Amino acid sequence: MPTDNNIVNNRFTRRRNTYEHYPPATGVYTYDQISQVQYDAFGIPFWTSPTGTSDVVNAIPRDGSNVLTVDVQRADAYANYILEKSYPNVNEDVLDDVLDEEWSYFGPDLGNNLNLPGITGDFLVPYEINLPVDLHDAYIQYGPTRISGRLANGEDPDTVVSSTFCVYFIQNNRAYPIPNYKTLEVLLVENGKTYSDIKEASVREMNDYDMRLDGSFLGDQTTQASADSLEEFNFRTKLDRSTEWSTFIRYKSGYKPAGPFKRDPGDYIKPEGYTGTNENNPDLFTIEDPNDMYFDTAFQLQTYKEKLRVQYEGKMIIYNWPVPYNNNDTYVIGDIDNALDDISRRLRIMVHGYWKQVTDPVTIQLYAAQNGYDLSELKTSTNVITTTTTEFAGLVQGIETTTTSTPTLPAGDILDGENGLINLLVKAGGITVITDLSYVFAPVWNDFPHIVDVDDVSPADYLEYINYWSNGGDMFNVNELQPYEPRGSVAYYPFSRILILQQQLVDQYQIDAITSQINQIWLQVATNFTSIETVLNSIPNNITSYTTTVLGPGGDIYKVLNAGDKWKFVKRKRNDDLKVLDDRVSFLKLLEKNNAIFWKFNRSEENKIVYISGWGRTIEKDRLRDLKDSDAGEWAASAATNVAGLFAGIGGTAALIAAPTTITLSAAAGGATLTVVASAGAAAVASVAGVGLLVVTGAAVLWQGLQAIMGEALADKYELPRNKLIYPSDVDRMSSLMNEGYTDAMILNQTGPTVNQLYANAVVADQLLVTLKTAAVDIRNVLNNLDERIATAEGIGEFNAILSDLMAIQQVVDSYNSTAIPVIASAKLVVDTYAKQQMQKYYTAIQYVRQKVYNEVLVNNSRGIQWPDSSRAIVNKYLPGKTFDNYIP
Repeated sequence: MPTDNNIVNNRFTRRRNTYEHYPPATGVYTYDQISQVQYDAFGIPFWTSPTGTSDVVNAIPRDGSNVLTVDVQRADAYANYILEKSYPNVNEDVLDDVLDEEWSYFGPDLGNNLNLPGITGDFLVPYEINLPVDLHDAYIQYGPTRISGRLANGEDPDTVVSSTFCVYFIQNNRAYPIPNYKTLEVLLVENGKTYSDIKEASVREMNDYDMRLDGSFLGDQTTQASADSLEEFNFRTKLDRSTEWSTFIRYKSGYKPAGPFKRDPGDYIKPEGYTGTNENNPDLFTIEDPNDMYFDTAFQLQTYKEKLRVQYEGKMIIYNWPVPYNNNDTYVIGDIDNALDDISRRLRIMVHGYWKQVTDPVTIQLYAAQNGYDLSELKTSTNVITTTTTEFAGLVQGIETTTTSTPTLPAGDILDGENGLINLLVKAGGITVITDLSYVFAPVWNDFPHIVDVDDVSPADYLEYINYWSNGGDMFNVNELQPYEPRGSVAYYPFSRILILQQQLVDQYQIDAITSQINQIWLQVATNFTSIETVLNSIPNNITSYTTTVLGPGGDIYKVLNAGDKWKFVKRKRNDDLKVLDDRVSFLKLLEKNNAIFWKFNRSEENKIVYISGWGRTIEKDRLRDLKDSDAGEWAASAATNVAGLFAGIGGTAALIAAPTTITLSAAAGGATLTVVASAGAAAVASVAGVGLLVVTGAAVLWQGLQAIMGEALADKYELPRNKLIYPSDVDRMSSLMNEGYTDAMILNQTGPTVNQLYANAVVADQLLVTLKTAAVDIRNVLNNLDERIATAEGIGEFNAILSDLMAIQQVVDSYNSTAIPVIASAKLVVDTYAKQQMQKYYTAIQYVRQKVYNEVLVNNSRGIQWPDSSRAIVNKYLPGKTFDNYIP
């Protein structure tokens, strides 16, 4: 080899100083050494160099002539040699003869058929389309997904293909259209590239990579003569890999919103049919979004609600809590008997953008511990508070109508009170008080939906939220989202949890609708039921007993003509004193036994005492006996057919109960079984037990007292009786039958059919009364506990159960109001009405006699009949205001 002093001049030696001396490549060879290959635990080879010696491992020695003899059967045979750079030591002419720089020595020129490796991994945009500002927007508005719509609108296919935006992926010197931006980002990350690696193709690259889709391609299977650029575009388009896309892929791809977009426009695409503006949907970004493709949020940095979410996510608020508290327990607790009134029910915590109710004190204590709030002053109160009543309309979302009275703060209630959990956290700043005295607008409170009745935040829920669903308590600090969404965006919330909350909100809206029905029905039921209670409290506990007292044997209608005190026949003496000429218990007996009166009445006038008002009818002795011995009597048989006319005549009702049906409430309502009362009309009377009992009883009583009656009186006449044995001739004399017993028999004969019916109605009413009073206790218990059930209910099922119970109660209460209460109320009403009618008959007949006696007996106005106090009291009881002191001399 030549030395530097005798190097021949040629093109290689002239450039020797420009060469750098490099050690042997890759470390496999080292000077005077050969590295040993080893393998790691995964089978991957790596090279190590022998140290401490320059000898070659397993080196084969050379002979004396420096000849190396190698055994080809040995795989580990090596030789020692030194690598040095050599230069040709001949001149230029000889060098040209020796070296074939055109490689013609090795074979013929292969020309364009040389199969060299192609370019792969580039991302290019055709130069005919300016590189857009935001590639997501370009893909959305002008990408391959728009091709079918543009063709449907009649655009030329070649024009559609040439103007469709997409990035091309270069693979083995061929350009492949990428169908959407998500597939683009998957390919970028897969190839270790980012958006900064996307270039605009040059003219040469357009040609080299066949980026002009002219319809001629190797995969063309059609036989049509003309080229089809759309077919080529579809054939060469990369497979859609958007299912592999994620927000992390987007972040790794280096995408950043550009141009007017402050967020990824792909997250804010308007659905079809929602584009365009109207008075209810104004578009504030017409310049930035002329086609109205996106929701306006895509062009906004941070919205009002997003700022609120940053401030309140994971934090608690309460509505109109008193600050300072100032012993305001009455306002806080509300009606002690109404759980819905307690203001502590307004406590909320924001969970993923929703206000959720918090009622469990353990949840509040966990919240305090998580956020470092001191609860060392926590204690309960048992004091009794009295103050004025406060009411408000409850127009604010999630607030129940509240009426406060004079509550007692329950022992052990650690939510309310000056040193209760809520007020301690309010004072410490852990709970924000939303104050809105109008109870209408309520910023913050009304800015986010409330989930109250479906699901509140239990201690387990809160711990799960902190541990798994709040990003470690820093909800809006997620690297892969921050370039695209401002803090407070809903995009930071776990999608799976949002789906749950959205379903809960749907359930809440359904519950709100159910609750609205509950409140409406509740008000109606409470009002109607209160009227029922009022009626029940005003009606005797036993209407049959009341009927007997008024209309039965010895009742009020029998005590006027036959008074407990005596009727008095009087005259005025000269000293102006009244002298009693005669007195009798029986009014008619008084007339019969005093000739001064008796002879002033002719037969017609005598009968007029009865028929002027029809207070009684004559009755035969045998008929009275037959009635006494019968089961129900003649009147009972006809009672049912007379009821409609009877009730219509005295202002009552003919509605009576049919076979009852029952409704059983839910277990949460106590499982009470309530009876629904239906109207059956008058026909039900005939089957009622006890029909005719009063008439039969009355006949039996009278028979015992009248067995000694001599002779017979004509039956069923509105006249005074005449004893045919004593007065066989037509003499105008009163019958000796006119004692107290026979007067009662006449009353019984006249009133029997009606009294029989009224008693039957009373029996029915008492049956209903027992049913209603039993049901009233159950209904009142259900209504009293309804607010507690609403306060603690969770889920649509429980609210539907409340609504179902309330509707059942409504059906029962309506049946009571429409049927049972009228029957019960009318049972007493018709007894009272009939008694009034009978009293009016007595009063009319008695006043007729008194007037005649006063005017005609002896010297005018010298005689008179005086009312006994007992008869006067009975008449006045039913007919207040009547005159009793006239016609007295």
